[in-house]
Amino acid sequence: EMKESAQQVFDGWGSTKRMSTVMAAMEELPKRVGEDMHKMVSHVVDSVQTEINEVREVIRDESDEKVTGSTKVVRHLEVIPTMVVNLLESRVEKAKAEVKKKVGGMILQLSAIQETNENDEELAEQMQVMSSEVAQIAGAAVEAATQECRAHASQQLDI
Repeated sequence: EMKESAQQVFDGWGSTKRMSTVMAAMEELPKRVGEDMHKMVSHVVDSVQTEINEVREVIRDESDEKVTGSTKVVRHLEVIPTMVVNLLESRVEKAKAEVKKKVGGMILQLSAIQETNENDEELAEQMQVMSSEVAQIAGAAVEAATQECRAHASQQLDI
């Protein structure tokens, strides 16, 4: 979805489009990163919750005589999704800030190119390169957050 957003920014550029329209589209990218990452958060939490439910059922089926210990384990399992959500939310904010900073720098670069050069083709080319960079940053942030949360959840399940 981020690549689509980046491509929309590039596709929106043309000799009839004003620079401000393109800048506004680029400024929208951090918000889209956040939206994409929130979708990922939901998916990861659902996946973790499914695993927890399976473990909970195994514990309940095998632990009629060990109720006290099992209850503690089940309570421990039930807090894992909240921990995962909190971790992911902090990563979402970090990724949005990183993309916002990168986009801000890109906008300054594009403004400088526009001021020093009347060549729309060069400007469009730079926009495509920059949009690709933003998509890579966002993708890496999503992947890193997903891996970190899965590792964290797995560690909690191993306890």
